[in-house]
Amino acid sequence: DFQQLLGESASLSLAMINNFGNQLIEVEKNQMRRDLLDAKDRLMAYLRDVAVESGQVVFELPLKKKELANILGITPETLSRQFKQLALEGKIIVNNRQITMCQKNAVNYAFF
Repeated sequence: DFQQLLGESASLSLAMINNFGNQLIEVEKNQMRRDLLDAKDRLMAYLRDVAVESGQVVFELPLKKKELANILGITPETLSRQFKQLALEGKIIVNNRQITMCQKNAVNYAFF
């Protein structure tokens, strides 16, 4: 039934292919970051991606911090330390789940 639905709806098929392609790109990007960047740079790259995607320098984290740590390949404790470090460096402001990007050109510069 599902295959028949996909055959009848080109727009649904295309949307699904695009979604899978975007997911694959995210997986590859995260793997490259894990291989090449330290924990702080991985977190900053993720925050920049969210800021660019939202078009805002102030945004809510779309994930729970434990989930974010898992995606970034770090422990929740390391994630907390990196949030604090980025805040001390003046690159972000953290207010619970709200993040403000402070670094000059933070949204225009991204890793990978």
